Amino acid sequence: MRSAGRGGALLSAALRRTAFPKTNLELSRLKAPQFVGGRFGTLLESYVPLLIFVLIVLGLIGALVTLSFVLGPSKPFRKKLAPYESGIIPDTPAQRRLSVRFYLTAMLFIIFDVEAVFFYPWAVLLRQLKWFGLIEMLVFMGILLIALAHIWRKGGLDWD
Repeated sequence: MRSAGRGGALLSAALRRTAFPKTNLELSRLKAPQFVGGRFGTLLESYVPLLIFVLIVLGLIGALVTLSFVLGPSKPFRKKLAPYESGIIPDTPAQRRLSVRFYLTAMLFIIFDVEAVFFYPWAVLLRQLKWFGLIEMLVFMGILLIALAHIWRKGGLDWD
């Protein structure tokens, strides 16, 4: 084997021809899908098995839902339709209005939780980011603290 000149070219050509021996593919002959007769010839044909699979799955889902609806027991009566609370007979109706505070607290939790997700990649890449990454994270944390102080001042965290 020669490392330079024509020998190197012959070696790379031989490697290209034998790169995929089991599939009989040559790297030099691989081409992007092209239009054939105004249609996506080979590209469309490659999606046919996927389409068949999706149709089989959707048919199976439809058949299972239909069978469970048709064959399943359905004898509703008052006791069966009553809400079950761990063996305790409920005193109040199951559907009641909740305070907006619950929704506000949940939304605040989600917002701050999603923002906290950005701390992990920053911590992993801190040595690569150096001072720029540290300053950017301090700015980000400052914005979060300003938002938290504003919510706290407006009474968003009070339960009264």
